[in-house]
Amino acid sequence: MTFVIHKDPSPQVVKEAVCRNGCGATVGYVPNDIQSDYDSDYLGDKDYYKYVRCCVCSKQIRVKG
Repeated sequence: MTFVIHKDPSPQVVKEAVCRNGCGATVGYVPNDIQSDYDSDYLGDKDYYKYVRCCVCSKQIRVKG
């Protein structure tokens, strides 16, 4: 059975990203915050990417998975 020792995430797993397409805030995130989506071109080819959602302006911040 798992249990919580510390509620705050360990600094070893917290990463930072800058919201370059929106407000410019520096956002901290953990692996559970990462989501996936894709862009498609006119031929239907898909380019997959990972992102986190900015907690200030709600825009996507692309990150390396």
